[in-house]
Amino acid sequence: MSGHSSALPGRVQSRAAGRSAVPVLTWRATQGRSRFVLFLLMAGFCIVIVRAFTLQLVNADQWQSRAEKRFERPREIPANRGRVLDRHGEVIASSVQEEQLGIVPTRFIGNLAPTGDKKIDAQRAAKKKVEDQKLDELASILEMKPAEVRAKIYGAKKFFWLARGLNLEQADRIRALRLEGIELENDFRRYYPYGEAFAHIVGFTNAHEQGAEGLEATHDQALRGTSGQLRVVIDRRGSAVEGRTIADALHGKDLQLSLDASIQSMVYSTLKSAVAEHRAKAAAAVVIDAQTGEVLALVNEPSFDPNNRAKLNPDRVRNRAVTDTFEPGSTMKSFSIAAALELGRVSPKTEIQTAPGKITIGNRTIGDSHPHGTLTVEEVLAKSSNVGTVRITQRLQAKELYDLYVAAGFGRVPDVGLNGATAGRLRQPEKWVPIDQATISYGHGVSVSLLQLARA
Repeated sequence: MSGHSSALPGRVQSRAAGRSAVPVLTWRATQGRSRFVLFLLMAGFCIVIVRAFTLQLVNADQWQSRAEKRFERPREIPANRGRVLDRHGEVIASSVQEEQLGIVPTRFIGNLAPTGDKKIDAQRAAKKKVEDQKLDELASILEMKPAEVRAKIYGAKKFFWLARGLNLEQADRIRALRLEGIELENDFRRYYPYGEAFAHIVGFTNAHEQGAEGLEATHDQALRGTSGQLRVVIDRRGSAVEGRTIADALHGKDLQLSLDASIQSMVYSTLKSAVAEHRAKAAAAVVIDAQTGEVLALVNEPSFDPNNRAKLNPDRVRNRAVTDTFEPGSTMKSFSIAAALELGRVSPKTEIQTAPGKITIGNRTIGDSHPHGTLTVEEVLAKSSNVGTVRITQRLQAKELYDLYVAAGFGRVPDVGLNGATAGRLRQPEKWVPIDQATISYGHGVSVSLLQLARA
């Protein structure tokens, strides 16, 4: 018995030993796992601390810059373009205030993604119906198709200008819509109170208030000034909540002309009537102050309305008075004879023999409409004698005659600040042969513009 009983305890002990081993092993495994988890937590915490340190101290400027770019948007402060004035200060071109319509796409219900929440999505669907109705009204105000307006707004991600050049009535009607996601800002449009009368000389600007034609183009830099800059702070919904000026706008300078608005208007009206009466294709006129040489009026017909260029014909923009050339004919005789008088080769009473009413130079014969016989220099000019003019200019060297023509403004571009002004055609005297000097003296073989001839 004792052996048996001693055996049983031994077996029990053996099981007990086995059972007692289990808690020991379990405790050791739990203790090791806890240490591992604790290590991971401490490591993660250290990473967070290091990252926070990096963001706040090491890369602070970089992240601040990114934040500013994300929540600030630059806006241009337009400079007011300078006025164009006549000699008396009458305004013939100025900028009038209008408004432009900007769109913040992120504030439109139609641009929001579904949330998956039936209640929220249903509320948004109801709001979108109202939004669509307002967009239809907006399209009507802007004279656009509703589908076009929706296509531009829905799907857009960044701020953009939907319309420019809105008048105050349109702007008020748009504000009355109380439509989320729209912004109205001041804008400028060029206005020309004299319309067609000054169109060719003043020209016009493009949609961005930059000079495109005429004096608006040649003096664009001085007239337009320099735009300023405003940085606008945007909230999370895309609304402008505040702004700060980075640079003030420098407004453009006024440009005063020698033109007289009353004379210009009168000449244009007269020229337009004459073209209609004689069924002419085109005409131009220039009025000069004989004492100062200043241009008082310069007009062309046909003209155009610079305030309404929707159907502008490019041919109407051509400033014929400064771009087109022609042979001056007998008007050139006064300059040729003036050269001989200036150099003392003749006097007003010097007699010139024009008989028999023609003169031969080389193989060319030049004649008058009928014989005049002996004429004084004054009479040569009064009777417009070709023969008399040729005989007078034969007393001059080719270069002497050429120099006076150039001094009068022929053969060079007139300095009037207009694009397209032409120098005309006047060959160098070294290339002249005797017949050239003869024909040029009475206005053939040379070309000039109307402005050149008027200012000479």
